[in-house]
Amino acid sequence: MNKKYPKIDFSINKENDRVVVKAFKFSERMLGMPLAFLSDKKFDDSREELALAYMDDFYTRHEKEIEADLQNTKAEWEKIEGYFFAEVDRIFGGYAWPEGNYTGYLSIRSTFPRWINKKTFTFPFVASWLSNRRNPIRTIAHEMLHFITYPYLKEKHGLLSSESGSEDNTFWQFTENLNVLIENSLGWSEISKGRKSFPYDNCKEQYNKMKEIWDKNQDLDNLVVKIFNHG
Repeated sequence: MNKKYPKIDFSINKENDRVVVKAFKFSERMLGMPLAFLSDKKFDDSREELALAYMDDFYTRHEKEIEADLQNTKAEWEKIEGYFFAEVDRIFGGYAWPEGNYTGYLSIRSTFPRWINKKTFTFPFVASWLSNRRNPIRTIAHEMLHFITYPYLKEKHGLLSSESGSEDNTFWQFTENLNVLIENSLGWSEISKGRKSFPYDNCKEQYNKMKEIWDKNQDLDNLVVKIFNHG
């Protein structure tokens, strides 16, 4: 029987962008440089209105470019997905991908969250003036790694999941650090295209421990056991 791999539904969803921006409280990191001025306190009463108006206008003015970019990203992913899944099989020992519908939403924002339970994530719109800064394939691969890492850690190692805001976010740190280790490996070069990944500042202590272990043999189960002190 042939192994089943996820097929990603690539989509444009302006409303999802609006909802996420609200959830992240219109931070400069979320909105990006064009709207950085909204972080000023004088815009406290009008920040939401101005930010959403900007987004609506951007989607309208760049509708054709956004659609073209979506199709381009879809085509580029189709070229690399076989390579991606083969590398994941190698790292995760052929562990089966969770069944379900996987959806990737193109986003004009500057940060790209994902939702594990919904198997939904966002990836960047590559405007012509930003094309040298963004690699949507790299983002897609990063988020897809999360969708297999979470169930792998829970089902194979009995670990409870966490997110960055959890009181004990060791699990979340591990998933983010694992992605960095994988993304900086030689096997990921076709996806990373020479761009190096770095751990979050609040993950560096754990990352340094993980890297020392990982560099010896890149054995995922050994890494899990030694970081979580179980097994």
